[in-house]
Amino acid sequence: MRFSSIVIIFQSASIFLTVLAVYTKSHIPEERKNFLCGGRSITYSEYSWSSLVETTNVSGNRNSWSWANQLSHLMSDSSNQNFVLFGPESEVSKFFILQDLTTGGPSDYHNHVFEYIVLVDKIERTCGMIMRVLSRVNSNSASSPGQNISLCSIED
Repeated sequence: MRFSSIVIIFQSASIFLTVLAVYTKSHIPEERKNFLCGGRSITYSEYSWSSLVETTNVSGNRNSWSWANQLSHLMSDSSNQNFVLFGPESEVSKFFILQDLTTGGPSDYHNHVFEYIVLVDKIERTCGMIMRVLSRVNSNSASSPGQNISLCSIED
């Protein structure tokens, strides 16, 4: 009986740890918040001057996931052991595409577009950043682009 109780406790703990797979930090002054997105360093001076377009859904249609749901999914990724958010996930209330940082171009028969989405809380503090890579087989393809979405890590 005692052994089974211990097993249940460990099982419950492992479920809890999966939910808290990535790390968060306390907020710091805005001008010191920098992010590393797929090898690209994005500094406060870059993203603070970029044109912002608010976005609510991942693929732009009403049937897709909301960015809030996507963030919850990314936060549970146990393979990501980086600090990714300032403050708790529950504080994030808005998502903005950084238009001036969006880049793209052809590569190996594919056309890639890199978008960076800044996560903001109710009092307009930067909480984190998401990188979305949209890939299309070629520029003439009529099919919907594939996408890869990942959390950027906080850069010290």
